[in-house]
Amino acid sequence: MEAAVLPIFALVSVGHVATPEDIANAAVFLSSPLAAYITGVNLRGGGGMFPGL
Repeated sequence: MEAAVLPIFALVSVGHVATPEDIANAAVFLSSPLAAYITGVNLRGGGGMFPGL
């Protein structure tokens, strides 16, 4: 299984597959006062895998 998906992971621009911590960090930021001015956006967590979309 790992050998089958490894070529797909090579397309991720940030150089690694997302971890639960990566997703949690974004959620914590968006729920904090630091993100108070952010409204109505879609946060894509693709690591740059699909930059044209």
